[in-house]
Amino acid sequence: MRQRLEERVSKRLMVSFGDAGFDLVGITNNISKGGLFVETHKPVLSNREINMRIASSRNVFTIKGEVRWLKEAVEESNDDSNGGMGIKILEAPIEYFNYVEYSKYDGLS
Repeated sequence: MRQRLEERVSKRLMVSFGDAGFDLVGITNNISKGGLFVETHKPVLSNREINMRIASSRNVFTIKGEVRWLKEAVEESNDDSNGGMGIKILEAPIEYFNYVEYSKYDGLS
C-alpha cells in the first residue's frame, strides 16, 4: 500500500463541490496539503476533476482537486460510517496550505 506524502489532520469543515459548480455538499473528515477525505452521500466519480469550496471559521478556500477513490457508506453500521471520496489537491491558495500547517498544532499545549 502507498504511503501518504503529507500528514493528515482531523478536521470537520463544510464543503460544497461539483464538477461543474458547487451544488453538492459534504464534510471533511481529514485534510492535508496533498489531499483530503470528504464525507458525502453524493460522491463524484473517480478520476474526475472537481471544484470545492471549504469553509473554515475565518476563510473560504476555493480548491481544485481530483477524486482518487470512493468509499461506500455502511448502512447498517452503528458508528455512523459515512461514504465519501478521497481527493488529491491539484490547485489551492497559499492560505489553505497555511491553514493545514497551523491546524497540526491545534490543541497542543
